Amino acid sequence: MKPPETVLPNDIRPILPRHAAELMRLRHAAIRQSPAAFGTSPEVELCKTVGDYRKQLLKIATRRGECLLGLWKDDKLIGMTGLGRRGKPPEEYALVYSMYLYPEYRRMGFARLLLEHCARFSRDKWNLDQCRLCVEIHNAAALNLYLGAGYEIVSREPKAFRLRGATYDVYHLRRDLSAT
Repeated sequence: MKPPETVLPNDIRPILPRHAAELMRLRHAAIRQSPAAFGTSPEVELCKTVGDYRKQLLKIATRRGECLLGLWKDDKLIGMTGLGRRGKPPEEYALVYSMYLYPEYRRMGFARLLLEHCARFSRDKWNLDQCRLCVEIHNAAALNLYLGAGYEIVSREPKAFRLRGATYDVYHLRRDLSAT
């Protein structure tokens, strides 16, 4: 694995409504490449416009405990992940969701950088001691990334979602942040 090329901590920042066009391009690429990884219908998602994404980003911007983070390189949005507070104390945790990087930026440490940013943010800003996520069980690359980043499989959910007539199982994973 090559080290990330000149990625600074401020290269991970919220995706704002003014970034709707960049988010649309990234999200559409993600859905075209692997719809099962996101559990959403390409027929629905690929019809969304810049305006739809702007509305979504405006909603996210008004929620406490929710953000869509972008990984930027040379002012280009190259990756993203969602991060949200879930549950109620004392069972509150951070949920990492919808992670995606353009293929040409994979295997360079960028995804791990996003995961570490989520962990630090969740611990330092929200005072949470656990991150969770889920992954479709056949998504070996993502599963290996998460396991390598300190997540552990805690359960398997059969038939977690249905897409184009097929059902998909997911693994639920968690990472303890109290020791980091």
